[in-house]
Amino acid sequence: MAGFQILPDHGLEILAEAQTVIVPGIHGGPPMTDGTIDPAVSEALRAAHDRCARIVSICTGAFAVAAAGLLDDRPATTRWLLGHRTERARTLLETTDLGVDQVARRAGFGTAAALRAQFQAALGVSPAAYRRTFRAPLS
Repeated sequence: MAGFQILPDHGLEILAEAQTVIVPGIHGGPPMTDGTIDPAVSEALRAAHDRCARIVSICTGAFAVAAAGLLDDRPATTRWLLGHRTERARTLLETTDLGVDQVARRAGFGTAAALRAQFQAALGVSPAAYRRTFRAPLS
């Protein structure tokens, strides 16, 4: 924590007239752990969405937006999610003989191309180069 709090001036009722709704990042809780959200928050977000308000999330706030059902069949990502997937891929590259395609799918990237792009952006190396450098001996 940064040592300060931001407290809202209004309750959920303000969403009924907001043109833009910003859902801040969250630190754990039901939206991230089991995909649920307080029904009143969900209803307020869905009502804002239904009247065409812009819904914006910051980082892990995407989990709350998803829990409200507003991301159904729409892709979304967060830095947290990319970090989690990258860490999972690193572990698989270090500890298994899985091919890059399989590592990509198991880590949640979907394709080897997406994994390669993320590794290059985050680590500055390809998955194959990472494996050669950090591979643990298999027992």
